[in-house]
Amino acid sequence: MGTLLLYILKSTVCLILFYIGFKALLSNDTFFRFNRWVLLGGMSICMLLPTIKIKTAEPLLIQQPLIHLEEMIMGERATSAVLPGAVSETMVTPAVEPAMAIDWGQVLFLVYLAGVLVCLAVTLLSFRKMFVLIRSGRQLRQGRYTLILTPDAVSPFSWGRYIILSEDDYGKYPDEILTHEKIHLKSRHSVDLLFMEVILWLHWFNPAAWLLKRELKDIHEYQADKGVLAQGIDATKYQLLLVKKAVGSSLYTLANSFNHSKIKKRITMMLKGKSNNWARLKLLLLVPVGLIVLNAFARPEVNRQLETLIQSKDKDTPLDEQQDLKEFFKTELDKYVNDTVITASADKTSAFLKKNTNMHELFMNANSVVLLNYDKMLSIEELPPVLQEQFSSQKKNGKPVSFYFKQDINTPKEKVDRTLEMVKKAFQQQQATVGTDKAPFLLFEDSKHHMLFSTEKKKIQAPSDNKNVLPPPPPPHPDGTITFKYRSGKEDQDILFYARHAQRGKGLEGRIDKIYSDDISTVTITLFKKAPDSLLEGVQDILKDKIKYDVEYIVQRKESIGS
Repeated sequence: MGTLLLYILKSTVCLILFYIGFKALLSNDTFFRFNRWVLLGGMSICMLLPTIKIKTAEPLLIQQPLIHLEEMIMGERATSAVLPGAVSETMVTPAVEPAMAIDWGQVLFLVYLAGVLVCLAVTLLSFRKMFVLIRSGRQLRQGRYTLILTPDAVSPFSWGRYIILSEDDYGKYPDEILTHEKIHLKSRHSVDLLFMEVILWLHWFNPAAWLLKRELKDIHEYQADKGVLAQGIDATKYQLLLVKKAVGSSLYTLANSFNHSKIKKRITMMLKGKSNNWARLKLLLLVPVGLIVLNAFARPEVNRQLETLIQSKDKDTPLDEQQDLKEFFKTELDKYVNDTVITASADKTSAFLKKNTNMHELFMNANSVVLLNYDKMLSIEELPPVLQEQFSSQKKNGKPVSFYFKQDINTPKEKVDRTLEMVKKAFQQQQATVGTDKAPFLLFEDSKHHMLFSTEKKKIQAPSDNKNVLPPPPPPHPDGTITFKYRSGKEDQDILFYARHAQRGKGLEGRIDKIYSDDISTVTITLFKKAPDSLLEGVQDILKDKIKYDVEYIVQRKESIGS
């Protein structure tokens, strides 16, 4: 849906610019055949131009409006993943859509689709009326064409191999009208109109499309008028006939009507001298316009030197800031899986924890209010003592305690990170105070839907005389992330990677395979400040070997996850 709307928007811009250029440069010239092919070719290019993918070395100012508009139409938004997957190490942001949110993109698409259906219905109705008239009239063979005579007072018109006119017109003006309509048929003008009708189905809302159709039909009439006069028919008599028939109208949008177009303009074109052949070169003035449009539709290619993106490296960053919440939770899960000999499957592990723990649910809404078990509302500041109370309940019955953590999609990222940090600190505090026969806490994520924090009994060897159990050393900070955005609108997915992943066969390919699909639109590679500069090239090579179609690549530097 978003891709179609974006294509329509881009082709609309092309058609508007093309109409302005044609009207200003060529519409008053008398090389009608040339102008006809310019119109047909120009409209074809306008419909194809948005599908051409071009990359630029640097982002251009002219690209910015369309880039922002594309993000709005495609529904792309900056959503931050909260935790890595339990096994695959992918990160998925849980999405809880607002209950009464209106999808304006969906509304816009439905309005557009309704317009397309109305235009299609009008075209089919016009066909039906025309063929009913053809079947009901008297038929006369005229060489390759069939003449349809009707007793009704209809304006003469032609379509395909048929020429339709009234019995009265056939008796009074057979030569002028038949010559005019035969030129339409010989030139296959009805094919032009059918092509134009297809464009109007897609661009029913676009004034430029309707104006281009009028220009095309005008050129058809100029060609036919020129052909009539070339057959030796008296110009004055023919022009008087045009004036007399101008009071009629045609209801057949797909047909070439004898009295179409403004009579004054048609007579002016008959009397006008032949335009200079050099005037055709004015068409070249549209080439710069096309190049500007191509640049506006282009997207920047990430081929700049990585050094230009590297921020100054601060070697005095506190260890706590380097601690990655996601890696911390993943480390605890790995320890749990190893100690309990459970198959490393997210679904099996989740089922085991749900069956063997006391369950609690935490939901954080967009206003950062936490709902405990859907009956107790807490602010973030009120959460720590509640966590301690729930964690301490394990001391009484020995049964593990688990938490499901869910967030609204609009919850501020910093609030989510703060809440997760509280859980982490509660875990570490409990580790530091329990004895060797008490249970430390395990934190686990269900990577498909929500986060699960759980506790499980296991003995820990006290490392000091006071029998306190200290938290495990922090895992190494990842060197970067890869974020995938999808055209289908599904949630962004991220992969953590380390310097070792710059080499093939180190596991990055398999993790990409698990979340790969054929509708990736953007790949964002984020390198953290201590990552080696050589890492980008290796990661990009792996990605480009896997993703064979065109996607947008973005490279950025950050201090750390969450910065």
